[in-house]
Amino acid sequence: DKAMRINQDGFAAYLEKLGAAANVKITSFATMVEALIKRIDFFHQSGARVSDHAVDVALPTASPSARALEVMFAKRLSGVHLNEVEQGQYHLALLTELGRAYAAHDWVMCFHIGAQRNNNSRMLAQLGPDTGYDSVSDMTCNRGLAYLLDSLDKDDRLPKTMLFSLNSKQNDLLITLAGCFQDGRVAGKVQCGPAWWFNDHKDGNLQQLRDLCNNGLLGTFVGMLTDSRSFASYPRHDYFRRLLCRMLGEWVETGEYPNDPDALASLVRGVSYENAKRYFAM
Repeated sequence: DKAMRINQDGFAAYLEKLGAAANVKITSFATMVEALIKRIDFFHQSGARVSDHAVDVALPTASPSARALEVMFAKRLSGVHLNEVEQGQYHLALLTELGRAYAAHDWVMCFHIGAQRNNNSRMLAQLGPDTGYDSVSDMTCNRGLAYLLDSLDKDDRLPKTMLFSLNSKQNDLLITLAGCFQDGRVAGKVQCGPAWWFNDHKDGNLQQLRDLCNNGLLGTFVGMLTDSRSFASYPRHDYFRRLLCRMLGEWVETGEYPNDPDALASLVRGVSYENAKRYFAM
């Protein structure tokens, strides 16, 4: 997140810390990418297999030139903030470079889309970011996201990718977009992630599962996850499994799914555990 949020006041300090960890003097966009890739190498050796990026600005549908990127980067290092268009161009370029690195390491690339952050400026000044004053955004980045995925796919360097939206209205958008980038080598290579943040409740989980069944493929879904640091969040996995089994049981009762215990058990085991184990290669 700190690499993505180029306009935050601590960006320069972050670059110094990143450069020291990677043993790279960061003076440009290119050297920042070099340092990030070195850190990917380090974390890969330590067992990491998944990345996570917040996409909070609309992505453009054309890549900036290398020169334009360096001009923007130098502008920010001089203390000037980038405008919204420049931020989108920076995010697209950075995610393209990182996506290629993730593909080389067989990592999964996760995009969390649609948070509108720091709405209450008084509380932001008092408590800082990520303290409970974010909300759902109506931003759509579908065309730019499609451009990013296609750019990586053209060179056969599209990593396994999961798309999460805080706005449940984008479920079908992301599920159908994911269907455009399957290559037959990895089951569910690009897929829509489970209900996230404000959607992580009974109705949100059931809606995400139904939307996935309508326009995607439940059998390759990797199921629930959490990026929380709190042990109290872990029961969401059990809650999710109960909702999944409830939904399937109701479909069997109404004749919408075969009453085949072996097929049902295989499906539930896959979504609850086995798909994730294969997908994340852990």
